[in-house]
Amino acid sequence: MLIDDFWSLVDDSRKYAGTDRSKQIDFIRKELEDTTSDIIRRYCVYLMDLLKKACTEDLWAAYYTMNGGYEEWGFEDFRYWVIAQGRDFWEKTLENPIQNLYDNVTIKEGDNPEVTFYEFWSLFKTIYEVKSGTQLSNSQDWVRVYEEVQKCELVLEKIMRPKANNYQIRKQYPAMYEKFFQQYYYLLKIFQEKKLS
Repeated sequence: MLIDDFWSLVDDSRKYAGTDRSKQIDFIRKELEDTTSDIIRRYCVYLMDLLKKACTEDLWAAYYTMNGGYEEWGFEDFRYWVIAQGRDFWEKTLENPIQNLYDNVTIKEGDNPEVTFYEFWSLFKTIYEVKSGTQLSNSQDWVRVYEEVQKCELVLEKIMRPKANNYQIRKQYPAMYEKFFQQYYYLLKIFQEKKLS
């Protein structure tokens, strides 16, 4: 029930807002303000469970290539973005991360895709803390799963960072590398040349 309610909230926010992030955040804020702090806390725990499930080599490599190179906290914010796209997108991305992201994310001239969404997570946390009058870090079930996520991320970082540094990611994921990593720098160069002329 809680899981279905969470995904209904996310899917309804996407239907309402389309790709407008501020409208999506406003929609979710209004819904959470009418929800009990206990339910919001349970949503926060579930969000950490989702982060843990998405702690995979393919998703790490996808974020690395899509972002034109990895940023330290970006992988966490990338997974929030995947969740914020709705249940269908989430499930398809978990099932086949490389193919789903390759097929459904585009890159524009002079930009890379906006594939991080920390504000999505911080909204749940902030509203819980305001409504409950306590820090989320005081919730033992949230802390337990958050620590599991942190361990998972550290293990993944040790595996993937050397692959990135030794150019193994571009060899292992050539289509993603060409579409996003190389294309990002190519389009950025064109964009900058146009601005100068």
